[in-house]
This record gives sequence, C-alpha cells and structure tokens, in this order.
Amino acid sequence: MSTIQQPSQRAAAAGTALKVSVHDLVSSWLVALLIVIGFAVLILFLLWLTTRVYVRQKPVPVEVLDDPGGSENFGLADELEPPGVEELPDVNEPQLADTIEAITDAASTVAASEIASAGTHAEMGKGSGLGDRRAAGSGGSGRGGPERRINYITNTKGGYADQLDFFKVELGVIRPGDSTIHYAFNFGKAKPDVRSAPVADEKRSYFLWGDDEPMAEMDRSFLRDAGISIEGNIILQFWPPDSWQQLKVAEALYAEANKRNLRTIRRTEFGVKPVGRGFEPVVLHQQYGRR
Repeated sequence: MSTIQQPSQRAAAAGTALKVSVHDLVSSWLVALLIVIGFAVLILFLLWLTTRVYVRQKPVPVEVLDDPGGSENFGLADELEPPGVEELPDVNEPQLADTIEAITDAASTVAASEIASAGTHAEMGKGSGLGDRRAAGSGGSGRGGPERRINYITNTKGGYADQLDFFKVELGVIRPGDSTIHYAFNFGKAKPDVRSAPVADEKRSYFLWGDDEPMAEMDRSFLRDAGISIEGNIILQFWPPDSWQQLKVAEALYAEANKRNLRTIRRTEFGVKPVGRGFEPVVLHQQYGRR
C-alpha cells in the first residue's frame, strides 16, 4: 500500500535539509581575510628585506698618544724630596748637531740577511739623562719610546724603491759642519727628486743603517742617482708622521694582543708586507722589560 505525503510533510522535510548557516558564512570570510592579510604582510616583509641598504661602518683610526706622565718631584734618581735651587744643574737640550756627532762616532749593529735588512730608529730632539723610572711631566720621554728596527723584505732596487715611495720616506744626507740637510725622494724615477732644508726644521723620526747593510748600499745608489754627494756624509731615512703613526699603531696592537703595557716595550722589530697595491707594516718581534 502506498503512502501519499501531504504538503505539510514535504515542507518539513525540506526545512531539515543541509544548508550553509550564517555562522559558517562569517567564519569562512574571517579565515579568508586572515589568509589575505598574512600573505600581504609576507609580501611587504620580503620587499623591505630586499630593498634594505646595509652600510658597513669604517673602523675608527687608532691614534697612539705618548703617556703624559704625572706630577712627580724632579729629584735626583729615586730621591723622594725635590732638589733645592742650589742643586739644580744646568740643562742643555740635545740638538741635532750633537746627534750628528754621536751618530758619527757610534757604530750601529743591525741584523741583516740576503733579502731582509733592518735599520734602527731615533727621533730628532730626543735625549737621555740621569733620572728615575717615574714619569715626570708632559714633555718628551727621554729616549722617545722603545727602540725600533725595520726590515725591508726585498732583494731588488725596484722593490725597495716601491716600499720607500709608498711610505713617503725621504733619504737625508747630513754633511759634518753643514747646517743643511739634502734630501732625495720619489725613488721610482730614474733620477729621484731632490730638495734641501735647514737642519733645525727637521723634526721627523728616522732610521739609520750600518755601513755594511745591503739596504745602505741601495740608499747610497739612490743618492748617487739623485746627484747628491755621499762621501763622508751621514745618511738617514726620514719617515713622515702619517707613516710613522702606522708603525706605532701596529706596535700598540701587537702589545695589546700579547697583554703587554706600552710602557714595558723595550724594542720592536717591524717588517713590511704587501697588501693589495701597497704595503703595510707588521710587527715581527717585541721585547719587554723596564725602560
């Protein structure tokens, strides 16, 4: 027997069929909106990341300053009490003429090899005298710091000239009894440039070779090429302040790496190594102790 559904029953069945509710509709819209927002944020982040400019900060140059010293009494040696007026000796500051005379009489002992040669350094206007180990003011420090020696690693005249020209080193010739220094520079030229200046105007630090050094013979060759007489004269290597500062910075960094105080450096031996199209001073060895 068949059953015939009434219209009211058919309407009830249709009302209970599956359909999208308002809650489902709102939830789907929220999820879709979150996906779109997340994708947009990701795109913006990638754009920011790819357009960011990275600026490399240059290292701050290190400047090594001499220790200014303290306010100790100017007594004799380690005396605690300052001297009286009657005890004060006459003080004569060493002049370049005295330095020249000392250089003439002294014999330099410098280590050398076939391809490496070292020069000892001094500073114009520096001297030594009787005193104590305490710093005593803001002036010079007697010896002007530790003893410094330099090795030029080359066995050719052209390679040596490149190193001298890079550091702007000048060769100076001092004639006994003459108050003028005769300089040669730009050694890469067939005939180096020359100039002259009074001895009193020279304040730079310099290196001095022994007579039997291979580099000393190259220096004499440069001076002969420049037309400067060298017979019986004193030959010095004058370093400009900028290049000399490179030596002092390398010296300080080496001591710092070895956990040493600058005051304890007695001697520093430098070398020269090629870097790119130029050269750079490096410390080969340091000796420490009381100065």
